[in-house]
Amino acid sequence: MKKRIIGFMVVMFVVNNTSFLAQSFDKGTVAINAGVGFFSSIGYYSGSGVTRTPVISLSGEYCVDKVGPGTLGIGLAFGYQSAAYTYNYGGYYYKDRWATTLFGLRGTYHPEVLNSEKYDVYGAIQLSFDHFGYSFSTNDPYYNSVLYGRNTLSNYVRPYFILGGRYYFTNTIGAFAEIGYDISYLKLGLTIKINTSTETKK
Repeated sequence: MKKRIIGFMVVMFVVNNTSFLAQSFDKGTVAINAGVGFFSSIGYYSGSGVTRTPVISLSGEYCVDKVGPGTLGIGLAFGYQSAAYTYNYGGYYYKDRWATTLFGLRGTYHPEVLNSEKYDVYGAIQLSFDHFGYSFSTNDPYYNSVLYGRNTLSNYVRPYFILGGRYYFTNTIGAFAEIGYDISYLKLGLTIKINTSTETKK
């Protein structure tokens, strides 16, 4: 009898805490990430004199509903980084510039067992359109950039897999971290959470 009572109490504890844990990213929640990336995955020329902008990362997702032991979100992602190299010779400059822009659609899954009102852990599958641009400019009148083919563009559609987590300082403001292979291997920044649900929580 004692074992049954203990077993019942354990079950009730798990059920109650699962309900509690589901509140970090439930139906109607919008989460927006804004941050910078580290360890860029873009293979720019890396010689001396090359300057790079920080990796800019923006993403947002909307919680559609509870699916299985977690919640499902859909959203968008954006990333950008550029680099430049300038060479001066004989009174002329020769400048190479690279730029990468990423636009992505992502689906996220948030297991309830890993989440609470403060924590939100998730995995993401992202399908991205990656735009790579390269341009060359110079004030040398004898250099024909078109002739040498020094202006190019390329586009790719690629899948990416990402693991992320958020920690909320308040009900609406927090910090996030993501690891995975898209425009950078690590992203850190701030999160804003908005609850758009009109349902009354019990």
